[in-house]
Amino acid sequence: LILLDEPFSGLDSHLKSAVRDATLNALHAAGTTALIVTHDAEEALMMADHLALMQDGQILQVGTPQDCYQNPVSTAAARLLGPVNVFDVVVTERGADSLFGTLPAEKIPHGAALLLLRPEAITIGQAGLAARVSRVQFAGANTVVTLEIHQSHSQDIVLQGQVLSNLAPNIGETVGIEVDLTQARLVAA
Repeated sequence: LILLDEPFSGLDSHLKSAVRDATLNALHAAGTTALIVTHDAEEALMMADHLALMQDGQILQVGTPQDCYQNPVSTAAARLLGPVNVFDVVVTERGADSLFGTLPAEKIPHGAALLLLRPEAITIGQAGLAARVSRVQFAGANTVVTLEIHQSHSQDIVLQGQVLSNLAPNIGETVGIEVDLTQARLVAA
């Protein structure tokens, strides 16, 4: 067993990737179990066979990287692995009604709940719910787009989506958004 505490944190991204890959290959070749501590979500997702998400010394969730990312048990667990849009919803016997549609909610108690939606679950184009682009952040291959949905009787809804950079809309543009509710997750409030 080997413990690696933030082993790649001081390296630039290109060197970090090469050293991380070499380290993983060496660990696998030796059949060594490693416990790696990191605050880098991408590093954790790429390296781990099994994750333990911790906050304030408490384990929030344990599982495979895919399961922890796609099925977070709480808002805090979701945020440890990347950006997430969070919306208040109310769960009834019908499910959880949201601006984006109704989600089944068999395992969530009736009452207040939270809808978690990763940016990649939002498709930005011409069709769907109208939203205004308020911010565009180029991030290489992808661009993070901040969107505002006007609500006539309540506060505007702000959410983040992402698109391929060559398809990024302009600030001030009105776009259509569609949400893949199969990627949405409900958690207790």
